[in-house]
Amino acid sequence: GGSLFLSLAAIETDPDIQESWQRTLARLDCDLSFKDYSELVVRVHNLFFRGWENVDSLDKFQRQLEIVLDSLGGHFLLSRFPLEAKALDIVSKIKDDFASLSFSRARFSLSQIWNIFKQELDSARISFSGSPLEGTQVLGLLETRSLQFKNVLVLDANEGVLPKLKSAEPLIPSEVMMSLGLGRIQKEEEVQHYNFRRLIEGAESAYLIWAKNPAQEKSRFIESIIWEREKKANKSNFDRALKIAFSFSFPRPAKAVKKLPEVIQYLRGCAYSASRLNAYLECPLRFYYKYVLGLNEREGAREGVKEAQIGDFIHRLLFEAYGGFLGREPVFDSKFKKYFKELFNSQYQKEIEPRMRSGHFLLKGIIQARLMKFLEEEERRKPDILRIEALEKKYIDFFDLGRLKIKFKYVVDRIDSCRGSRLMIIDYKTGGRDNTIGRLSGLENMKLSRWQIKEKIKSFQLPLYCYFIRERFKDKDVGAYVYNLRTAEIRPFLLEEGQKQKEKVLDCCLKALKFILNELLDPDVPFEAEKGSRSCSYCPYYNACS
Repeated sequence: GGSLFLSLAAIETDPDIQESWQRTLARLDCDLSFKDYSELVVRVHNLFFRGWENVDSLDKFQRQLEIVLDSLGGHFLLSRFPLEAKALDIVSKIKDDFASLSFSRARFSLSQIWNIFKQELDSARISFSGSPLEGTQVLGLLETRSLQFKNVLVLDANEGVLPKLKSAEPLIPSEVMMSLGLGRIQKEEEVQHYNFRRLIEGAESAYLIWAKNPAQEKSRFIESIIWEREKKANKSNFDRALKIAFSFSFPRPAKAVKKLPEVIQYLRGCAYSASRLNAYLECPLRFYYKYVLGLNEREGAREGVKEAQIGDFIHRLLFEAYGGFLGREPVFDSKFKKYFKELFNSQYQKEIEPRMRSGHFLLKGIIQARLMKFLEEEERRKPDILRIEALEKKYIDFFDLGRLKIKFKYVVDRIDSCRGSRLMIIDYKTGGRDNTIGRLSGLENMKLSRWQIKEKIKSFQLPLYCYFIRERFKDKDVGAYVYNLRTAEIRPFLLEEGQKQKEKVLDCCLKALKFILNELLDPDVPFEAEKGSRSCSYCPYYNACS
């Protein structure tokens, strides 16, 4: 309509914006209704815009900041990006500092509060950790004092970075400092220059690296070295720096790995699981590295707690908490909730807290809040539950390929016996991956190829559970459900209604399973890297695929 700006309400309700959003999601193969879109946008606006409108003190600021940190802390993907997680820890520390100030309730304008917060962020630092006795060390200039290295690389040796000087003193004007004979900036430059020269002159080899462009110049420290060499050689233009340009490209996948007779023999005799088949669906070469060669990621290679470790912790907690209900009807009264909270606190303190650094309380609060929501949903479902049949139950079954029976090992999180002779296979999910299967029409038109199966079925976990448990309990109506512990929602993995549709959907899944197993055992189909997969960037075998 010619307006330069849009209100938040317009963004939330405008049909043209919603339609554009819908088209974008359709291209990404993501199904989101107008209602879901509106709720999501309102949540974002409340979190990052509306919540800050009435902030007029540092106390209110830190409380709103805590809400944002709680929301961000709930995304376990942060464990894959350690620098971002450390940055949030620093923001959390600033929040705590604001809360402890004696004048935290004093009135300030919003711009003043943001300026204070920005100053705190500007002075914050994220340090790199490492051993001083081996490997490559990433150090600040002052950290190199009294140390000598064989090889030194000075990165980003540009003016403004080396030396790093603050041009103004917040309390005392520079003119006053100069009149008193206190040249703080000059002293600071001398200290940095001394440490710089001592570092490079004490090394066998020193490499000074800087960016060259119209907006940046090399450091004055490097200019002084060039000037000394020009005087010594009695000639100018002594700058003989190498010019290096970097180009970035993704490595090409490794050549396909042929299946040797010994590998085929191993594949025929080994025990499979849903996670193994899912790994093959994602990338056959990754399956080869992990399950055939047995190359596993080194434990402890990354700091902090990973998403999978959080999931394991929650699974163990629920197994222990529900152990007393095995074979009988569960009771979710105040006594059980008190026991559950105490068990959570003790298990978290023993398993998770020792691996966490500052900010672990944030993660603890998020997990505890979600588990309390989970118990509320359990209490709502209680009238339908007759008894809990199994918890973390291990099974071994065989899948008939005709010429060969394939051994499967699997662990079912939980099986509930419900009214109407129904069995509910429940799979707890702590991550964001959705393992539910769509409509029958999409499966019936699915071509039997690994790419189509990965797109349509996503995971063989629940189809396998449903198939094997039905064979064991033939007199029961067996259904498989995903229990999302993030949202406390329980959803059937077969979205079709009606028994006939469920049977057809499961038949499609079993046909796809036979196709994948036959392809896996086919000596003429090599293990080939998945081309252009988004998971390549965090695959532990990434470097082996170049």
